[in-house]
Amino acid sequence: MAQSRYRAEKTSMRSGDGSAAQPRETSLLLRDGRSTYGGGFGSTNVQEAAPSQQSAFPGSTPSTTAFHPEDAASLFSRLTFGFYKQLVVHPATPPAVSSDAKAGGSNDDDASQGVCRNDAPSIRNIQNVWPLPPQSTTAHVAKAFEDVYLVERSVWRTVRRLEKAAIVTSFVLNVVVVCCDVASPFLLYRLLVKVLTLSSKASDMEILLLLFAIYVVKQIGSHCESLARFALFKASLRLDGALQTLSLRYMLEKPCDDMGESTSSGDQELLKRVSHFSEFRNISIFLMDKGKLWMDGCGIAAYLYVLNTALENKLQVIILPVSALIAVTALLNAVETEWVSTWAEKRNRANQLLRYVFHQILQIKMNAWEEKNLAKITSARVQESQVRWRLVALSIVKLALSWTSTDAILAAIFTATSVHDERLSPLLVYSTLLLFGSMRLKITHSFPGRLESRFRVKFAVRKIENLFASKFDSKEQQTQMERDADITRELQEDSSHAQVWMRNVTLGAGSGSDTKALIHCIDLEIYSGELVIVQGKAGTGKSTLLRSFIGDASLRNGRYRLPGARSTIAFCAQDPWLQTLSVKDNILFGLPVREYLDPFEEFEDHCLWNVLRKSGLVATSGGPIRDLSDELAENGENRSTGERQLLCISRALLNPSPIVILDEAFSSLDQTQDDYIIEVVTREFQRSTVFLITHRLDQVLSFDKIMVMKDGYMIGCGEVEELIADPDSAFYEFLETTLLTQ
Repeated sequence: MAQSRYRAEKTSMRSGDGSAAQPRETSLLLRDGRSTYGGGFGSTNVQEAAPSQQSAFPGSTPSTTAFHPEDAASLFSRLTFGFYKQLVVHPATPPAVSSDAKAGGSNDDDASQGVCRNDAPSIRNIQNVWPLPPQSTTAHVAKAFEDVYLVERSVWRTVRRLEKAAIVTSFVLNVVVVCCDVASPFLLYRLLVKVLTLSSKASDMEILLLLFAIYVVKQIGSHCESLARFALFKASLRLDGALQTLSLRYMLEKPCDDMGESTSSGDQELLKRVSHFSEFRNISIFLMDKGKLWMDGCGIAAYLYVLNTALENKLQVIILPVSALIAVTALLNAVETEWVSTWAEKRNRANQLLRYVFHQILQIKMNAWEEKNLAKITSARVQESQVRWRLVALSIVKLALSWTSTDAILAAIFTATSVHDERLSPLLVYSTLLLFGSMRLKITHSFPGRLESRFRVKFAVRKIENLFASKFDSKEQQTQMERDADITRELQEDSSHAQVWMRNVTLGAGSGSDTKALIHCIDLEIYSGELVIVQGKAGTGKSTLLRSFIGDASLRNGRYRLPGARSTIAFCAQDPWLQTLSVKDNILFGLPVREYLDPFEEFEDHCLWNVLRKSGLVATSGGPIRDLSDELAENGENRSTGERQLLCISRALLNPSPIVILDEAFSSLDQTQDDYIIEVVTREFQRSTVFLITHRLDQVLSFDKIMVMKDGYMIGCGEVEELIADPDSAFYEFLETTLLTQ
């Protein structure tokens, strides 16, 4: 009964009716009970309910607190983290347990069914108590970051402007922490002098006061450091949420199957974009540790000064080994970071190779490639293991250095002192051991790690600046909503029936800001079933334009639309590449097979013989193919270029795609074969849009439209009869020029 009641309440809450509490974002609860604000991805639907309407659980008594306890806390409560007790001790009035639940269920059953008991509220229910203010949601912080970044054009300037209050607060608190860190070694050395010096006549009260002062200094420093870290932790959560939200939005606005990105490398491009998330985390962690570098430096300087006093001004004995230790540790940290990155790349390469091989096994027979693929996988795994073992060895060296280096330095200090002065007083020994032991972690872990982290963050910021450079271009300040509305209207008005549609498209080679424009200002509308011939002199951009359909060129400007996925486009090149497979496997290899669909269960052998007969490759009609198991050498070297082109045509005929691109696919055929294949193409691809690149002018009349390219521009496109009959058309001029030069 209790379980059904809880499910009904949970369902009513998800349905959003008036009787149930609306879903909202909640505050993050730390392990020590502190509460801070944070939001997950997609936290855009934030609803602020009135105090009388806010409810922690379905069916519970509404809470009388309409704000987070930290917002209403006094200064003393904030400084002492007193506000967190309200979260743990009095979270909210939990829902009443029904009589059926009391009678039939034990404590374990109640906990498993989600029933909250008055004496032990669950962590999940505590997290659902306090509403998240709208200004702390990822949607709000992402919008604020975007607005400020458009003005500042720098990640760090944007962070300093948005989180100015948290940074200033943490800076003031860190100054107090530094003062405590600096005072601590002086007080400690003063205590040792009072206790260990025979000539000193210190009273018990003086020793107690020194001990109390050391305790107070340590407590104040620790507490102020916690407050500063807490303030920057909330700022780092907001920064991390803003950066990841903007990056996800960028990925959604520019998906991986966008023009300019090959379908085969789509997963790699997506992983490449998601890899920026680690850079976001590096920046967030660095923000949370902001100021720690100079704080550790001040602390180490104070300890070294006191040690110099204890060793009677033998600073060179201390500075040289400590500086060497810090430099070596920082260098090892940098090498470890680089090797970790290399190991991650090697591991990803090995995993991608495994996925690629298994994916290809599902599509084609790879018996002939078994040993080669096994050798590639083994080589990738060996390289990964080598880097991993280097990391293990480096970790051992770092661990040994951190534990033995300080002892070696102490031994060197004592040896040098004894040789120079021939005496080691108790004050010198105890003060050196105690002071050096206190700063051991600073010189072996904290300071070198933060020094290396500072350089790593510089590279992370540079990557993020490059990532956001195109997104926040000052020349495109039109809002995203307005641009999407304009694009939607334009698509609806201009491309309602066009299968291939382009508006002001500029294409280039490369990626990012290094893209070089190759095709300029293309406006194109091609409808389903049309046969289009593309003509122009060599190097005018014919192949580049059509290859952009399969992702071999980058979109620099404009909008376009293609039908379905790019893998549904059949592409026949002038020099097709063939794997070491049988004839049957090569025909099936070019099919647009998705995921786990097995092509061998879709087509029978008679279908393969049919397309081979149509393309003129069957032995009974004088063709070179005698059996479906005929072997093809690597890259098709045992077949002529014309036979490879006909085999590529066979793949396209087996399963006609919506778009068929023939890039001089008949260049190695004689006149008779060429005319025959053109007839086959016009007959078999009646429902497909066919693009043919050719230099033969006698094939023009067999097609519906003509596209003429010149120097990367489309200078003419229209019906064949109209362009031939119009002496002012670009094709007519091209025709005259070609006939005169031939």
